[in-house]
Amino acid sequence: MLFLLHETKSAALTPTQIHELFHERFPGKTIGYDYIARLAKKHANLGHLSVHAGEANEKRYQTSSAGLELLKRYHDLYYGQLQEISLVIERFTMN
Repeated sequence: MLFLLHETKSAALTPTQIHELFHERFPGKTIGYDYIARLAKKHANLGHLSVHAGEANEKRYQTSSAGLELLKRYHDLYYGQLQEISLVIERFTMN
């Protein structure tokens, strides 16, 4: 969900584009296209994403103001904790 909100905050993307971006950013990780499409639809229904009609009636999703607020809230809550965890992992892997 965070990836979806983050990637669509600056441009409206189709589920296909989001799926391809995920595989580019996280090689070796698998996620189904259907899952991305369902997640986008769910968050559009919750108001976190806005839906735009693209070429050939393709749905394009973009983060809405409610989605930006949610993304900011997650960032404020978890960013510091994840940074600390990352530092601990780096210390263990350097030894």
